[in-house]
Amino acid sequence: MSNKRKKLLEEERFLVKVDRELSLSQSDLWNWLTKPELTGQWIGPWQPVDEENLQITLIQEEGSPTFPAKILEFNEPFGYTLELGGMGVPWVILVTVAPSGQNKSLFSIIQTIESKEAVPATQAGWEFYADCLIAAIEDRAMPRFETYWQSVQ
Repeated sequence: MSNKRKKLLEEERFLVKVDRELSLSQSDLWNWLTKPELTGQWIGPWQPVDEENLQITLIQEEGSPTFPAKILEFNEPFGYTLELGGMGVPWVILVTVAPSGQNKSLFSIIQTIESKEAVPATQAGWEFYADCLIAAIEDRAMPRFETYWQSVQ
């Protein structure tokens, strides 16, 4: 882990982490996490603004809102760190990809958050999006967020 990532993760008190192992090569998984035509199938398309900034439309959210994001670190094909804005305090999100066997890869989403109370809802949200990624890769119907939300109610 780079010093920049480590510093970002140490600045906040609480972390949410979601892991999934997928039957994809690291490069294929990387494409699903970075190519707008593929991200558009599970979380939403990304539109570059400049070399460091982009707009992401979250298609699974009510109204499909678009949010600004800043690329803090991009380390192909191992991961990236984004600062997602437009929701009050910016969210710092770390995405990692690692090989985990022949034609398998481990995918992780790690988010720093400020309050312990926000952990269950944030965890449910990233579990949902990780399962949306799997559904898109496997060409299955998207999961319903209500199922994940019920687990924190």
